[in-house]
Amino acid sequence: MIFISKELSERFVKPIKQMADGVREIASGNLDKKLDINTGDEIEHLAVCFNAMTDELKAYIDNLS
Repeated sequence: MIFISKELSERFVKPIKQMADGVREIASGNLDKKLDINTGDEIEHLAVCFNAMTDELKAYIDNLS
């Protein structure tokens, strides 16, 4: 039972922690940071959206320059 609960916790919590750490780095100004999360669910989709957002922000900043 403990093993199963640990495995489930790893499966759900680890990608969320990776996302939070990556978003914190992006928010600090590192627009080159790419989130690499492969869960096959909404968390992966959110990571893909963050990657697209940073690409668009970099292009926007370049256009302003």
